[in-house]
Amino acid sequence: VVQNTCAMSFAWCFLWSTRWLAMRWSLLRQLIDTPASMEGRILLALVLSSGALAVIFVLDTVEDFLHESAGHMSLQEVRRVSRIIQIIINALSILVGFTWEHSFDGGVEAVASTTDHPVTMKMCMTAVVAVVIIPAWRRFILVKVLNLADLRKERLHASA
Repeated sequence: VVQNTCAMSFAWCFLWSTRWLAMRWSLLRQLIDTPASMEGRILLALVLSSGALAVIFVLDTVEDFLHESAGHMSLQEVRRVSRIIQIIINALSILVGFTWEHSFDGGVEAVASTTDHPVTMKMCMTAVVAVVIIPAWRRFILVKVLNLADLRKERLHASA
């Protein structure tokens, strides 16, 4: 729980600090209005997603190298480093999710503001997204996560 809370805190702080830095960058202000605009939110999400992808690729390469040359380290050390890498990847994943949610929320707000009843429109769009996304999430993503958790348990029991 503490690790997830720290990962979420990191992601939230990193999102808002990069947004603050983007607001102070004169080149970006010339290209788009502000980071709070839709273009700014999408650009920030693309940049942070690309950066997170690069860091995750490097961490995955390090972890693969670590497992290949495990003879130099004890099994406990390899597991500890792998756990740290997994925590960092989870924090970056939360960051990517937050940035795209921030962009999506801005889009919903922009569309809803063009109607006579923006709050009602936001609620309707939220309901439509819930009806479409939640079943797809349960059918594809949740099943995959549960299968991977079972596979991890089997690996832990086999190596113990």
